[in-house]
Amino acid sequence: MNRPACARSITRPGGAGFTRENTIMKWTNTLKADWVQFGAIGTILCLFTLLQAGCSGQSAVSAESHSAAAPVAPRDPARLWCNEHNVYEDECVLCHPELAAEQSEPSDSHGDHGGHDHGDGLWCKEHNVAESECGICHPELVKILQPGQSLKLRFGTNDSILKSGVTLGKPGSSLIVNGVEALGRVNYNRNKLALITPLAGGVLTNVAVDVGAKVKAGDLLAEVNASAVAEAAGAYAQAVAEQTLRAQVYAREKDLVDRAISARQDYEEARAALEASQSAVHQAKQTLLSLGVAPNEVARSAANGAASIMPIRAPFSGTIVERTAVTGAAVSPGDPIVELADLSVMWLDLSIAETHLAALREGMIVEARFDAYPDRVFRGVLDWIASRVDEQTRRVEARAVLSNEEGLLKHGMFGRATLAGDSMASGVSVPESAVQILDGQPMVFARLEDDLFETRLIQVGAASQGRVPVLAGLSPEDEIVLSESYLLKSELLKARLGAGCADH
Repeated sequence: MNRPACARSITRPGGAGFTRENTIMKWTNTLKADWVQFGAIGTILCLFTLLQAGCSGQSAVSAESHSAAAPVAPRDPARLWCNEHNVYEDECVLCHPELAAEQSEPSDSHGDHGGHDHGDGLWCKEHNVAESECGICHPELVKILQPGQSLKLRFGTNDSILKSGVTLGKPGSSLIVNGVEALGRVNYNRNKLALITPLAGGVLTNVAVDVGAKVKAGDLLAEVNASAVAEAAGAYAQAVAEQTLRAQVYAREKDLVDRAISARQDYEEARAALEASQSAVHQAKQTLLSLGVAPNEVARSAANGAASIMPIRAPFSGTIVERTAVTGAAVSPGDPIVELADLSVMWLDLSIAETHLAALREGMIVEARFDAYPDRVFRGVLDWIASRVDEQTRRVEARAVLSNEEGLLKHGMFGRATLAGDSMASGVSVPESAVQILDGQPMVFARLEDDLFETRLIQVGAASQGRVPVLAGLSPEDEIVLSESYLLKSELLKARLGAGCADH
């Protein structure tokens, strides 16, 4: 069977002189001619096609008239265009959050972002807050916050956050001490740390101490059989013998000159030779002393066969903290044998943010706490502040001296130190559990409405006894999350994983 004439006619694109009115007239005549052949079913199909053609034509005319009435304004070729948000790049606060702080009210809209109807005021309809303050849509804005500024977080239901276990309350009042908090690492007191090495090469014949041994200044640590000691002892014995001979010649010449038997020149020569021999004895003795031979052992070392033994002694009282020597090993000058440290005083090396430099001064009281001793506070004094700031970390090094008479502090321990200042003022403080660190900055979460919270940047002081003083960004009337605040922080972190304006 052939196709109906009306079906054939709608496939024609229309040539010269083709108009909407002519097409409708032809379709009407075709309908009359084919009524008998196709019956009611064919007629219904043709009428449906006729209606579609009429609607399409009307839409085309409407679109053409709208386009003619509202021409698109040409873009400025000198300015970059944000295709994602349909605005100029230098006006897009979504791609450039730093522009939000500079513009009191945006001059252009961002169109439709899949769930957000920003409009002229950039309003987030999904969370019912200003787009520039929506922490869920734009968590990247946290980086540009200043103390007291915040981003808003709206949750699904009024009690959803309370059911998660968080507790709310107001900050407490406290007396704030102008201080600084820093991380520290315990190190040996390098003014009382010695790496014991031999002064001459030889063979270790005796190691008298082991790790952990407590020694006093002058105690024997090890002995080395060194040829340099034997040579020095021989030179000393020879110088002593020469001095003895020159003393005898001088005494004889002096007696002869006193009796006017000998010439005065012979006497002067004998005296000069004696003084030279005495200088040689002194030099040989100092050589033995520099090799570790005790003053009371110099004569004995030169007189007996043990002159080649070089003793190694403790330079000060302390504890052997490391031993690398073994008996029979060959050693050279500079090879470490044992390490000696005075553990009664330890250093606490601190790393302090550059922003706290104005509050630092030598002599400040330092209180250090360590996880190994949660109930103990170790007190000391700040005795050194570095003269430069690290270019990469923007932190400055400092050092505190801590007493360690009980030996509790160990080299390498990490802890937190509080450097107390002089000035004190009343202010607010919050529990440590209320403060969360985001991008290296302290934050608290304040409740504005039943389901609306804000993450607020604050400035904090040195924590003490589980509480953190707030120097700026918080008032006593604010209602904040006191515990389990990490749950709200997790909402911001989840938003950073992909949740944003384009993802809602």
